[in-house]
Amino acid sequence: MEKYCVVLTTFANEADATKIINAVLESKLVACAQMLNIHSHYTWKGAIQHEPEILVMFKTTWKLYNALESKIKELHPYEVPEIIAMDIKNGSASYLNWIDTVTA
Repeated sequence: MEKYCVVLTTFANEADATKIINAVLESKLVACAQMLNIHSHYTWKGAIQHEPEILVMFKTTWKLYNALESKIKELHPYEVPEIIAMDIKNGSASYLNWIDTVTA
């Protein structure tokens, strides 16, 4: 397994996203979070849904993943929040070092 990861989750609005972003930044669970406006299409409780959402991408380390997942679940308003992690296989050494410094 690689050392670094990007963790994705979605929110219904920017206020909910910002609340969790601030909490995980203050806890040093992530070095960076980015928000994007997206359109999600999914099935929920038997019905097809089409909703605008905010996608948040967190940059962190695998060492912090479990704590980050727990914090997202604790604070997230969704019944079943999307929490998906992907390896960062390679990246700028200075950027990856910055992740280590910020989350130390």
